[in-house]
Amino acid sequence: MVSGLLNLNLIFSLIFLSLCIRSSASNSSSLKGAFIIFRHGHRAPYRSYPNDPHKDYPWEGGFGFLSQLGVRQVFELGVRFRARYQTLMPKDQVYGRSPVRIRSSAETRCLMSAQSFMAGFLPPPKKWVLPIRWQPAVIESVPKPQDSAIAQEKYCSKYNMTIVERTNLDNQEIMDFMGPKFYLFSYISEHMGMRITLLHDIVRLVDTLQQESKVGLQIPSWALDLYNDTLIPLDLLSHHLTYQTKLSYVRAGSLLNEIMKYLDNFSKPSTNKRRISIMSGHDLTVGSIAYLLGFNSQIPLLVDFACTLAIELYESPQLGDDYEIKFLFFRNHADDNPIQIRIPECSSPCSIKTFRKIAESKVVDDYDRVCNNYHENDVHFVNL
Repeated sequence: MVSGLLNLNLIFSLIFLSLCIRSSASNSSSLKGAFIIFRHGHRAPYRSYPNDPHKDYPWEGGFGFLSQLGVRQVFELGVRFRARYQTLMPKDQVYGRSPVRIRSSAETRCLMSAQSFMAGFLPPPKKWVLPIRWQPAVIESVPKPQDSAIAQEKYCSKYNMTIVERTNLDNQEIMDFMGPKFYLFSYISEHMGMRITLLHDIVRLVDTLQQESKVGLQIPSWALDLYNDTLIPLDLLSHHLTYQTKLSYVRAGSLLNEIMKYLDNFSKPSTNKRRISIMSGHDLTVGSIAYLLGFNSQIPLLVDFACTLAIELYESPQLGDDYEIKFLFFRNHADDNPIQIRIPECSSPCSIKTFRKIAESKVVDDYDRVCNNYHENDVHFVNL
């Protein structure tokens, strides 16, 4: 009798355990797609300045070019993401436009970063006999004067001057920020050997100092004295003011339009869905979308080389035929603990349907119309 009861209890326990396992499995989400936006790898400084003691330094490739460190960073980023998105990769490990698409800013360092990323992300099948472990992939790009989404350099007649107006040193916000230290702009101009009129000039200076320091070059004493208390705060302020301009919001809206096209494709019943879409861009590519969607306070204002914003799509039993969206920010190429981003007004699980409602007022699907880039005879103005 006791033995029978024990067996009965064991049977009930096994049934209960089985139900728990099934329930857990049915409540789990499965990764179905990823939209990846990464900043190019480390590069040489954009430019020097007239009084730069290191202006003749022989940068490999020249100013603004991807460095060997930058190549390694984005290659390793590709390797890491290959492991993360293994279930989304082509089964035969052969590049094809259907499952994987990669686009890039036409800037050289971004194109080189895209190539380096793909070398790590999608190496050829082991059965291929090649002199190196590499397979070609199509890197799509458009000329920078036509690119409103990734390079974000397309001319915008209506708002093109908003960044200049916002970051001009005559702007009251900048004058209030500097207060009695406003005279330092003249001091910095004198030491640089050039007259600075925009905060962007400070951004360029800080970049030059940082990249020179990374290769062991000494920062001039005058700049070192101002570095932490003046130059870095001004660099931060310049980015903040830039991302708050109407031009930045319009360009980010153009990028958001590309993201929504990808998400909408997943909402369609078609089985031929592009699982992975990749963009190789700039710091402003990442920063502008963060400000537009309102999660800028959750990530660094000055993003690092090879940082990544990943938008992942999950099939979730809680959402039925909809998909859950997760935004992740990887601080650099070696980040194993990405920031879990919360999209304002999109509670967890955030669905495509809910996100679409949030994005509706922010998407720019006709850049030329919004920017008034046509006059009465429909002639297109571009910034050449």
